[in-house]
Amino acid sequence: MKTISIAINGLKQFLVEIKLMIFIFIIAPLLFSYLYGAVYQKIMSPNMTLPKFNLVIVDNDKSDMSSPLEEIFKNNKLKSILNLSEASNISYVKDKLLSGDFSAAIIIPKNFSSNIRTGKTSNIEILKAPSAGASTDIVDSIVNTYTKQLNINIGIYSALLKSSNSTIISNAIFARLSPKLYSIINKSYVNEVNLSKKIDLNSKQQFSLNILIMFSLFIAVYEASNIIAEKEFGTLKRIESTSTSKFSFCFGKYISSFIISFILITSFVVISKLLIGVYWGNLKYIALIIFMHSILISALTALLGSVFKTGKIMRTVASLAFALMSIISGSFYPTMYNTGLMKTISQLTINYVLNNNYSNVMLGYSLSITNIIITILVSLAIMVASSLYFRFLEVKA
Repeated sequence: MKTISIAINGLKQFLVEIKLMIFIFIIAPLLFSYLYGAVYQKIMSPNMTLPKFNLVIVDNDKSDMSSPLEEIFKNNKLKSILNLSEASNISYVKDKLLSGDFSAAIIIPKNFSSNIRTGKTSNIEILKAPSAGASTDIVDSIVNTYTKQLNINIGIYSALLKSSNSTIISNAIFARLSPKLYSIINKSYVNEVNLSKKIDLNSKQQFSLNILIMFSLFIAVYEASNIIAEKEFGTLKRIESTSTSKFSFCFGKYISSFIISFILITSFVVISKLLIGVYWGNLKYIALIIFMHSILISALTALLGSVFKTGKIMRTVASLAFALMSIISGSFYPTMYNTGLMKTISQLTINYVLNNNYSNVMLGYSLSITNIIITILVSLAIMVASSLYFRFLEVKA
């Protein structure tokens, strides 16, 4: 009962400062989530497409070797990302490129096919506007692939002509080989599969989750400050005089920390869903993760409250540590940008553990009950160990 009384006193203190707590742990995170979600919306959109650009072809050859290249760019799939047009005046095209009306231009020189057949050098020229984005790189890839195929065909035809020494025979053999060559060169060895469910979080989900986890860590700082204040101002001595044990005091504080964390985290989840449309997944599973999350915050409260002797030092060290973990784990930028060593380090943070559990449910994946149980057991062990350490320090003092 004494433990419950300590917990109730902790909740009463929370109610006294509830307006400040709502602003710090609900309103401020919501604002950050909305702003960062809006900034990165286009970058992280699962339906993101390349911006459409204008491509012009100047075909000065008009041959059987140049026409197929233009047909490639008339493909229905490419029509969704480019507007194709033709022109004959190169000066006009260059002016349009400089003004930004055209994004890229393909210049096929005169006598292109005849030069290729006779072994002379002849190059297709690609011009890009100064304002052209990365989307025009697709033009380079297509032209390079086409010219490579063209070189293969010319090489085979030249070998046939050299062996047979007859244009008629070479043409006849090449005509029969062409369909097979085309089939081999264009055969795809990639199996495309459309996944039915989303494979990544959208910007609203990602940043609401990241910001929630970051701010929730500071609940532990707030609660630990109250525990340390009891020691600093001598309140704990007066509590001990009422025959309340240190274990009762500690676990009363941990229970209030758990309840406060659960209320604030749940409120954020519900309000973010209603106000900014964040999809959190299966509510029963999310409630279980919030339960684990709140116990983990209580464990951090216990650890900070027992190890540090003064509130000032604790707040400084813990705030820096939590801020650093949040930055490393990607609270302010998409986690997909983490690579190499940074990715490995980020996986060692508390933020990553919580993010992994929440995101699995938000994406519709199975919930790892084992991970949740382990996290809860480790958190309880930290609370017990912190209580013992807290008692040892008090006795030693």
